[in-house]
Amino acid sequence: MQDYENHSIQELPLSAPFFRTQVVNFLSENGLRLEDVDSYFTLQDSDGRIMAGAGLKADVIKCVAVAPEARSEGLSAPLISHLISVAALRGVNNLKVFTKPDNLPLFRSLGFKELASAPDAVLMENGRGLEKYCETLRSIRRPGKC
Repeated sequence: MQDYENHSIQELPLSAPFFRTQVVNFLSENGLRLEDVDSYFTLQDSDGRIMAGAGLKADVIKCVAVAPEARSEGLSAPLISHLISVAALRGVNNLKVFTKPDNLPLFRSLGFKELASAPDAVLMENGRGLEKYCETLRSIRRPGKC
């Protein structure tokens, strides 16, 4: 558990009904639903209330939410940084995230780059996975007919 002033980061075991219900309710209050994740991390206040949360499924960050009353506290950056560290310890160095366009500045500040966007969602990654893939395709491209 890491402390950030009056908040602590914890991984909640979603296999436990109590914690799963806490996360489901928190996400619901923030207009989201719990998706399939390997791990779910929360920043909680001293009373144990979830103030921010984010999940990790292989190489994808999911279910990122911050309680309305905590949105000006800067909790997202330490939480996402923690997920990046956890992923690295698991051997995953190229993460992706689907997020709302409003969250672009946050994820850019954490090293993520925009890959694709739609009016209500943006796909970002923090590595060079897609860029390297495109470079590889360009290097093996041969002239020919389609």
